[in-house]
Amino acid sequence: MTDNETTQSPHIVFDLEDMGKRHVVVPIGWLFDTLLNFVIFALALALVGIITTFVLFLIQQNPQPLVDFIASIQACVPHS
Repeated sequence: MTDNETTQSPHIVFDLEDMGKRHVVVPIGWLFDTLLNFVIFALALALVGIITTFVLFLIQQNPQPLVDFIASIQACVPHS
């Protein structure tokens, strides 16, 4: 990316003289993409939490189907 493209695209300039750098240019598109990825990840994590809570609630209400399922798996495994 040339200096011309950097100045023409929307960007944020941080002045970090204390850290030894004059200017740090962060394109707004990159910042938006990063924020969007974070929001998508947070929503996916919340969805997993909601589904897990719902499944645990169902198991708490009636654990017999889970017990039957585990028993059917144990019946398939040969015991020594």
